[in-house]
Amino acid sequence: MERLLLFFAVASIGIALRFFVLGELEWKQLLFASCFFAGALLIWGIERWLAWLDARYEEAGDEDVWHTHMAERFWTGKKAFV
Repeated sequence: MERLLLFFAVASIGIALRFFVLGELEWKQLLFASCFFAGALLIWGIERWLAWLDARYEEAGDEDVWHTHMAERFWTGKKAFV
């Protein structure tokens, strides 16, 4: 998501500089750059939805199964054994 926002910022700056220097504005480029922003919003929404599902998860009782949470899947540090 951060990369898409970075691409959107760089593309926006490039489009603005081209407009101010050359006086040309192409709507296709602006639409393409806005797709980066829309993609970042989509990924952010999916992450929030998965976190919401994870927060309301309840274990299934006495079953002998393993459970993982989304936070454990995205955590970059060492996992603690409990």
